[in-house]
Order: sequence, then structure tokens, then C-alpha cells
Amino acid sequence: MRLWLLALALALAGCAGVGLGDLPKAPPLLAKTTPELANDFIRADDGARLPLRVTLPKGPVKATILAVHGFNDYSNAFAAPANAWAADGIATYAYDQRGFGEAPDRGLWVGAWRLDEDLAIASRLVAARHPGVPHFILGESMAALSS
Repeated sequence: MRLWLLALALALAGCAGVGLGDLPKAPPLLAKTTPELANDFIRADDGARLPLRVTLPKGPVKATILAVHGFNDYSNAFAAPANAWAADGIATYAYDQRGFGEAPDRGLWVGAWRLDEDLAIASRLVAARHPGVPHFILGESMAALSS
């Protein structure tokens, strides 16, 4: 019986994948700064510069979408839908999350708390740029956990 339990435990351990907690960790940035929304980046409250892709409609902005990519992806994932949405008057803002694309700490896991904080900052900045229009957050895969 013990041998069977040991074999079962070893088999289950072999099925275990690498979780997000097992990824290499990025050191935290400590300098506090005022968040900023530029045309090609978002500056977070710790000074990190997150690359940004903005797709605006030709006419008035009827709504905004803050599009947040999933694990092992980056902001370009929303290029095609952003063009379609722009034709309907929707502005799309998509940024590279830390650890992905051209964002700081590429290949390192910064932690869910930091990604959530970046999302909250980006959302406030985009909504403030377009007051009075509906504002949506679209999270794909890993990003859907935050949004």
C-alpha cells in the first residue's frame, strides 16, 4: 500500500507545471512619481515606462477600450481589433505589461499586485483623457484576472 501511495505521489508531482510563483522575480522600483499618459507610453507611479499603442478614430471618440494582453504576449495583440473599433469611433489604448514586450523587467515576474496597480493607473489616465465617454477594460488571458 505504501509503495502504491509513493508511486501515486511521484506521478502527481511529475504532472505539476511551473506556476507564476515559480518565475524569476523582478526587483521592485522604489522612486514614486506622478503617473503620466503620453502618446507612446504610460509612466507608472514608481517611474516605470510602459510602452503604449494608441489607435484613435478619425472622428469623435465615442468610447475607450484599455486593452491588456495576456501571458507571453504584448500590446500588438490588439492591433487588428483596434483598427476595427476605431472605425466605430472607439479609441483603443494597449500597453505592454511589465515583464513582457518592450516593458521593463522583460522575462521576470513582477507580481500580480504590481500588474493590478499598473492597470488601475492606466485605466484612470485613459478615462481622464476622454471624460464623458464610456470606458471599458478588456483583459485577455492572464490580464482578465485583473480587469
